[in-house]
Amino acid sequence: MRAYLFVLIYASYLPLVLLTPFAGAMLWAWVSLMYPQTLTYGFVPFSYAALIAVVTLGSFALSRERRLPPSTATSWAMVAMILFCGIAYAGSYDRALSFARWDTIWKGLLLALVTLAMLRTRLRIHGFVWIMALSIGFFGLKGGLFSFATGGAYRVSGAEGTIIGDNNHLAVALVMAIPLIVYLAIHSALRAVRVGCWIFAFFVLVGALFTYSRGGALALVAMMGLLWLRSPHRLATLAVLGVFGAVALAFAPDALWARFGSIDDFRQDSSAMGRLAIWRVSLILASQHPLTGIGFQATALPQVVHRVDPTVIPRAVHNSYLEVLVEAGIFAFLCHLAIIVATARYLAAVRARTRDLPEWRWARDLAGLLQVSMVGYLVGSFFISFAFYDGWWFLAVVAAALHLLVRHALEPPAARRPVVGATRP
Repeated sequence: MRAYLFVLIYASYLPLVLLTPFAGAMLWAWVSLMYPQTLTYGFVPFSYAALIAVVTLGSFALSRERRLPPSTATSWAMVAMILFCGIAYAGSYDRALSFARWDTIWKGLLLALVTLAMLRTRLRIHGFVWIMALSIGFFGLKGGLFSFATGGAYRVSGAEGTIIGDNNHLAVALVMAIPLIVYLAIHSALRAVRVGCWIFAFFVLVGALFTYSRGGALALVAMMGLLWLRSPHRLATLAVLGVFGAVALAFAPDALWARFGSIDDFRQDSSAMGRLAIWRVSLILASQHPLTGIGFQATALPQVVHRVDPTVIPRAVHNSYLEVLVEAGIFAFLCHLAIIVATARYLAAVRARTRDLPEWRWARDLAGLLQVSMVGYLVGSFFISFAFYDGWWFLAVVAAALHLLVRHALEPPAARRPVVGATRP
């Protein structure tokens, strides 16, 4: 049934992309964050995402919206990331292994840049936050309900064969989604929608918890801590968190607490020690290939890892920062850091500019909650290979678009700087 539903939605929505390329950006976000095409179990096998990318880019190129992405630090860093990742792929140890990752990187970054060029109004930003929250949160809602039904005895996982198929990756993605859902709960017009969003956020939180991911748990703690600091009603928020904690203590199985308790005793955990070992090997490989890296996913190759240390088991790097450094080189790593720094600065600037402006409260709240989401990503991605995640790039372009919108609305006309790709009259 869901296979028919997906094909129906896809076939009905795709023609809208020909009318407005922003519909394509929304559709691309849906398929690249939720991966609904993987939930059809091979029904009508087809490259759904590739067709969306082609139609969206074609519609964008032929529409009145055609323009270069705004000249921001985020957009320049993304363009440079495409360049340096392309160089890394060309010089990779195993091109066949690297191709799948490279193919998703350049497409994801290119569509993120096109999306940034079209995120020019509050309505579009709000709509894009909706599609991000729903696409990622779907697995949290499903997993949260499933955990209640089964007593939390099973791990929650995402779409099989995708970047969020692993429970650790899904946990961080869900942690990133919770602040977006909170924003929608605060700023949606209808009371029923606001109540629904709070319920949605609760089940996504439960789903993130029952991924049994220790890195996800650390990201969740960091995210919830900053969410509490950002809340204008800290005592009420603390009370809600206390109730949630009490319910979790009473409901969660011992296996969950045993899993999280092993964080303190990581030296006795083979998985944790294996990650430390691959981190050490990755640093050595990065020092040997500083400019172009060794290619995407090459730390999974025995012939690469065992040249450094034959006792280390080849595996994914399990650290987003080292992932970029060892796979794509120092320049791509600097691009990754540039996107992080630019996003943090844009969000801080939005909060500062809108501090005493009630009519811009929505922008201040969104910037603050994007900061919360970003903290969850930065903490959680320290323990997983998540540098090339579309959800992170979408968060960065929403932050850049929000900053541009606020800056151009609040700066005096004489103080405004020209922006590449600005709308023509």
